[in-house]
Amino acid sequence: MFEKSQYNEDILEDMLLNCYIKKNENIIKQSKKLKQLQMNVGKIWQIAIGNYENFIDLGEGDKSGLDVKSDKLKIIMEIKNRYNTDNASAKKANYDKLVKFKIDNPDYKCIYAIINDKTKTGKEETIIHNGYEITYLSGNKLLEFIFSDARDNIIQNLNKQMEHL
Repeated sequence: MFEKSQYNEDILEDMLLNCYIKKNENIIKQSKKLKQLQMNVGKIWQIAIGNYENFIDLGEGDKSGLDVKSDKLKIIMEIKNRYNTDNASAKKANYDKLVKFKIDNPDYKCIYAIINDKTKTGKEETIIHNGYEITYLSGNKLLEFIFSDARDNIIQNLNKQMEHL
């Protein structure tokens, strides 16, 4: 995954912003590089969680459309890197996927997981969507829930890998 995190140098074009882009090309390219890196960080978290004890990374193309599952712990998750990754319609679609899974697997806990929430502490709350419970779990509350005492070591190891980008 870290090798795939290379910046894509395609042409920046926008009918209304071309003058601004030309004047600020370096800033625009750096901003684009940061955005692509943030998108890859979400995938990196999915891989890290999905390869941790008792969890499976569902990857792309799983019929549920969700990210990580634990059959042993009876958990399924949709993982987002940041709290503002999903707009309202994308969030609803993700809640719908979790509810669909819950209907087919009533004994599973369905989690909408946010790595970087508005506060580092994070939060845990129950959301009722279409009559079904979804757990919103974020920040350190999420990471402690998944990794327990290994949380700090895992973050350190991921940070070491990020230094190479």
